[in-house]
Amino acid sequence: MAIELLNEHEQSELVRNWIRQNAGSILVGILIGLGLIVGWQQWQRMQRSQQQQAQLDYHALVEAADAGKPEDAAKLAATLRSDHAKSAYASLSSLRDAADAMKRGDLDAAAAALEWSYANSSFPALKELAALRLGQVRLAQGKADEALRLAGEAGVGGFKGLAAELRGDALLALDRGVDARVAYEESLASLDAGAPQRAYIEMKRDEAPLAAAPATPATPAAPLEQPVEKKDS
Repeated sequence: MAIELLNEHEQSELVRNWIRQNAGSILVGILIGLGLIVGWQQWQRMQRSQQQQAQLDYHALVEAADAGKPEDAAKLAATLRSDHAKSAYASLSSLRDAADAMKRGDLDAAAAALEWSYANSSFPALKELAALRLGQVRLAQGKADEALRLAGEAGVGGFKGLAAELRGDALLALDRGVDARVAYEESLASLDAGAPQRAYIEMKRDEAPLAAAPATPATPAAPLEQPVEKKDS
């Protein structure tokens, strides 16, 4: 029977019967909905609390580093990486560690910090920055092929100019001067006319060889003298 054919009393009775028959399912649905809402609110509060703690730890790290307390700063950086690995502050702490290691001339320590940031950062800009700086370290370590790969990964977002310069440096180290010139041109195209680093990149472009230096031919070895056979007298 269609619902519109029922009078008001019959309609209300039909609804009451349906509610009595499905009361259990309705109650379960309400409880599940309330549970989801409460769970979501708790998760949101926990996320905010963790974010605030990560921010406090990072500020304490900066203060310790500025105060000349490297051990305290290292402990705070380790805490950020272990307890807040996906936060921006953990990535920033690793980038800072890498910069400090570069000042000490410790390329291996810088590479380790940048590899962690590159592998764990959930923020595209920080991930690209880690790739760019790791590429610079790899180039300094004589690993031009890896630097070239990282330059490609760092050039997909907001660091295209810097990535193109790194690509040019890597190509130059691989004796690919013509390709390096093209990369430097791409880097220059992303810079303003008055950018301070423009002259330096132009110099690198102009000094890049137009062709690979020809290989020096090897000096042929002198032929071995054949032994002279003695004739019987």
